Amino acid sequence: MDWHLDLRYFVVLVCARDCCQDAIESMQEGGGRLSVSLAADPSAREVTIRIADTGSGIREQDLGHIFDPYFTTKASGTGLGLAIAQKIIEGHGGRIEIESQVNKGSSFTVILPIAKKRTRSTKKRALQAPQA
Repeated sequence: MDWHLDLRYFVVLVCARDCCQDAIESMQEGGGRLSVSLAADPSAREVTIRIADTGSGIREQDLGHIFDPYFTTKASGTGLGLAIAQKIIEGHGGRIEIESQVNKGSSFTVILPIAKKRTRSTKKRALQAPQA
């Protein structure tokens, strides 16, 4: 059976890029390591994107707020990046999870559903106007 990610997931990949940018910024002072992995689990019909860093980590009291709009710990941040990323990922039927330890780093895991590949006939039906 063929599986694919919907092309709208490009927007989700932009969210992943933004998470990578946050990870890089968290490692600015002391350097560190950024890793990105992608795994597919056809039996669970999920794709997982994991972004991990060895940066400064997120304080425990901040973890419950990082997806809140306008919450930021950065001097020049707007606090919208992760809030928007979470909404986009959830809008595609996915979820985003985070693990973090201060001075050890953080990992963001984006889990997205895999859709069945549409055939030409199902694409054609999807584009046709409903019959009155």
